Amino acid sequence: GNEAYACLPHSGLNLEIRGPLLSKGSIQHFMAIDGLCGWHSNHNADVPWIRDIDCGPVMQNNNDDNDTLLESIRLASLEAIVINAVGTRFELPFGGYGLTGVCNDSAARIEYALTNKTHVYPLTFNGRFSMYNLRLCRELLDKLEHQQQHDMLEESRCLRKLIKSILELPSDVNSLPSEATDQCRRQLHVIDPNPPFELMKETRGIIKSIAKELESVQ
Repeated sequence: GNEAYACLPHSGLNLEIRGPLLSKGSIQHFMAIDGLCGWHSNHNADVPWIRDIDCGPVMQNNNDDNDTLLESIRLASLEAIVINAVGTRFELPFGGYGLTGVCNDSAARIEYALTNKTHVYPLTFNGRFSMYNLRLCRELLDKLEHQQQHDMLEESRCLRKLIKSILELPSDVNSLPSEATDQCRRQLHVIDPNPPFELMKETRGIIKSIAKELESVQ
């Protein structure tokens, strides 16, 4: 069959800040190529082929979303502690970027922890260092629970969700046929509805045909 070219988007957890001290602020949490997993300035080059696509839930600062909003920030903070600690502990090049994951992986872990599903593609984390991420999450959780600090109960709960994400998220580096349907779903989601390049249009058609073929064999 024809080759389907993978789009390699950038992903992150966006946080828009408005208030009396800061009229407009925009930051984004992700694993950056300089080796820091954390909050960065949310700015992009103004070019026509970069367009925002929502993958996870869009939350507002209101009574309905406040708990989930705080949970997402806790998850981002805990993920940063774990990913940066693994990079430091093993003295990984670029802080572990590409080994402990890239921007897409850090975003997918948080989305999955919040919703038990991700729309991010591709996921390129390394299995070996995912185990180290998992062990460090467990290590941190044990310390929190051993201290029995009631004001850290939410952090413990978020760590358990992060552990679940690490355990269950698939990798697109060497995906199995059993994972291909979900891979097609995610890859179609991150392609712009009105793609600026013909190659992206062709890829979308090929992925749809693969998804249809998978439906016929299930």
